Amino acid sequence: MCPAMYNSLNNIGCYLGKFMLYYVYGIKKKSAAKPLIGDVDMGKSPPTNDLKRSHTMSRVKNKNTSIEVSLRKALWHSGIRYRKNYNKLPGAPDIAITKYRIAVFCDGEFWHGKDWDAKKPKIQSNRDYWINKIERNISRDYETGRLLYGMGWIVVRFWGMEIRDNLSGCVEEISDLIFQAKIDAHNIDWGLDGKDNDLRMGGEPQ
Repeated sequence: MCPAMYNSLNNIGCYLGKFMLYYVYGIKKKSAAKPLIGDVDMGKSPPTNDLKRSHTMSRVKNKNTSIEVSLRKALWHSGIRYRKNYNKLPGAPDIAITKYRIAVFCDGEFWHGKDWDAKKPKIQSNRDYWINKIERNISRDYETGRLLYGMGWIVVRFWGMEIRDNLSGCVEEISDLIFQAKIDAHNIDWGLDGKDNDLRMGGEPQ
């Protein structure tokens, strides 16, 4: 076969290949599939703020954060047993000491609005988004606490800085709550709570 005929057949084969890709499979050689983030088409020119926000939010851990892990390890070494991210309760407490009905939350200062009244005016970028998000978090925290209290649970919330700066103090606070819960349970078992106290202790009926 002469070189000219070979080149001609080769060109025909290329055109046929392109025809199959485009008309049969709907694929253009120079048009790769465009990746998506959420509902944003990366092949277009999406809003820059939305992409940055989506990327930032996707990198934020909401479970097993460093402050949670630090507190859990310290509690475990102190002999306190618990459930982590206990989704059988409202708000899925980071640490749930089920035996004594104590729910512990480890809150990041930014996401949960520490000193919110002072910091809210300082937000400059994407004010509407961040203010709405953080205030929803604050409202959700309040509602979670209300529900847990109604179920007879003790709710404890630590800021991240409290755990980082005073881990032993956080463990001690939880230990004190457990001790108090034991005393309360003992008093109930012996009828030392409420109106029966005087009779149980040998006092005269009122």
